[in-house]
This record gives sequence, C-alpha cells and structure tokens, in this order.
Amino acid sequence: MWEMISRMGPRAYFEQYPLNPISIVGAVVIIGIIVLIVNSKVRKAASLRYLLDHPGSATVVLAKVKTGGEGRYYGDNIRPLRLNGEKAHWFFIRPMTGAIFLKPGRNSLVVRAQWTQGGGTNIKIVKSPPVTLDLVADVSARYSLEYLIPEARYIFTKLPQEY
Repeated sequence: MWEMISRMGPRAYFEQYPLNPISIVGAVVIIGIIVLIVNSKVRKAASLRYLLDHPGSATVVLAKVKTGGEGRYYGDNIRPLRLNGEKAHWFFIRPMTGAIFLKPGRNSLVVRAQWTQGGGTNIKIVKSPPVTLDLVADVSARYSLEYLIPEARYIFTKLPQEY
C-alpha cells in the first residue's frame, strides 16, 4: 500500500481508492475524539446541574495515583456508582482525573476501585467489589478519595482550597 501511495502520489491514490485502510482508521479516530468530547461535556453538564440543585457542594477528586511512597500502592481508577441512592454523576476536573460533587453534610457514596496488574502482553484489570462509604462533607470544601490496594480501604482526605 505504501509503495502504491508513493508511486501514484497521495492525492491520486485517495481519489482512486476512497475506502482504504488509512481513511477508515482516520475516520474512526475522528469519530472517537468527537465521542470523547461530547461524553465529557455531557458529564460536566450533569454535574453542574447537581451543583445548581445543591449549592455549596463539596468537590471530591477521585485520585488517580499509581503508587505511593514506602511500597503503598493505590488504585488506578475510582468509579462512583451511586450517590445518596441516585446515579452518581462524575466528571473530569482535569484530564484523566475524575471528580464528583457531594452535598454538604452526610452522604452515602457507593464506589468501586480498579487497577491494572502485570505488564507487557499480560495485563489484567482488577476491580474491587462495590463499597458504600458514609462521608461527611463541609460546605464548598475539596476532598480527595484514594483506594489503598494492600489494605483494601479507601482514604478520604481534605485538600487545601486552592487545589
């Protein structure tokens, strides 16, 4: 194929063969990027609706930390499943870092952590069972939620306001 493109020239090749592997892969990549952008916007809008319904909500950053010091390994990904009995609407606060809003006071959050094990061609995704966390959030505060793998426990810590 590359030999044919170099011989014919890219313009002539794409005019003669409009459905080729390069254009198909390009179309799939473009569609994938569009879906990711739309998904991110929809998640953000749902979270902002929650914030409008519950003013003064606290922000919980779903920490994406691979390893910690002293041999402490943290979950790669924390997925909120339900918040106070309803579907949890999480969003991206930064690229590849999720967050969720909690109303001030006591909240019930059902979460699941997942992480990868192995390397090379032998990568396995491990998921923890869903757990219900009872969390107390202050007005407009910022928190971090992490999962400590060896101890199979969640760590909920308050962050500085400027985080």
